[in-house]
Amino acid sequence: MSEVTHAFERLAAAHRTMGSPLPEFFNPPALPAQLAKTSSMLGYPIPLQLADLYAMADGIDLDRWMATYGGVPAYLLPGWGFPSLSYARLRTEELTRIARSLSFSDAAEVELWRDDWLMVFTALTTGDEHIVAATDVEAGSLWTVRWEFEAPTRLGYEMAGLLDAAAARFRSLDARWDPVSRIIVWDDDLSDRLDSFP
Repeated sequence: MSEVTHAFERLAAAHRTMGSPLPEFFNPPALPAQLAKTSSMLGYPIPLQLADLYAMADGIDLDRWMATYGGVPAYLLPGWGFPSLSYARLRTEELTRIARSLSFSDAAEVELWRDDWLMVFTALTTGDEHIVAATDVEAGSLWTVRWEFEAPTRLGYEMAGLLDAAAARFRSLDARWDPVSRIIVWDDDLSDRLDSFP
């Protein structure tokens, strides 16, 4: 088993420890044919770390989650959701079109998007912040894209490190599932906030 596989299992275990039902809503793993189709549509090979992630679960079943919990955010990472591979590809194509349509009068243009990125996680606080994985150039590297005309930020770790950092952040926040509000809650007195992750 890969580092990503172990890290994903540790993160799922962290969810179960805090009482979160999220692991029950994971989609079945993406099939190799799905990964190959996505790779073909993107024109780049899917990095091994990303393939390992989708081999554990093809995102969260948001239809089932919404039917059970309504509009409550389905956090996999603190503050971030995990959409299916098909949604990620569609959103990636949309973001690529948006980036290509933007024009800047400022001579010092800010690169908001690269053609070799695939959206993996999306911020559930704003919906327009994404953690993306490079699929061709620097394959496997992870970036945060905030779409506020600021340069994307390269994360200091790859997929396994990100998943482990998410589990550690949940623990540092004393995060737990609240059965009344049916959401993951955390200690408001702590300086770390879920929407600041990573």
